Amino acid sequence: MPRKQHIVLDLTDADSDDGKIILEDRIPIPTRFRSLDSKYPFSKMKPGQSFFVAGEPLSTCRKLCQAVANFKRKEGDAREFVVRSRNKGQPEHVNAMKEVGARVWRVE
Repeated sequence: MPRKQHIVLDLTDADSDDGKIILEDRIPIPTRFRSLDSKYPFSKMKPGQSFFVAGEPLSTCRKLCQAVANFKRKEGDAREFVVRSRNKGQPEHVNAMKEVGARVWRVE
C-alpha cells in the first residue's frame, strides 16, 4: 500500500489554532446523502388537517410553498395543499389565533 502523502501549508488567516491545513491524498469522496423525507408531515396529513410554522410570514410561506412543490414532485400523487401566510394584522375571521408565520392545509 502506498504511503499517504501530505503537504503542510502555513496560513496566517486560518481559523484553526495552529494555522496549518493539511492536504491529503487518496481520501475517498463520500457518496451524496439526501434524505427523501420532508421535515414537514405532508405524507401523514389527511384532508382537512393543517400545521403551522412560526417565522416571518412571507419568507416562511415561500419556504413552505417550495417544500410542498418538492414533496408533490417526489411523490407524484394528486394530494393538494394550500399555504397561507399568517400575521397579527389579519382580521379575526382570517387569523383568529393571531399566528405569525405560515400554515399549510391539505385540501384533497
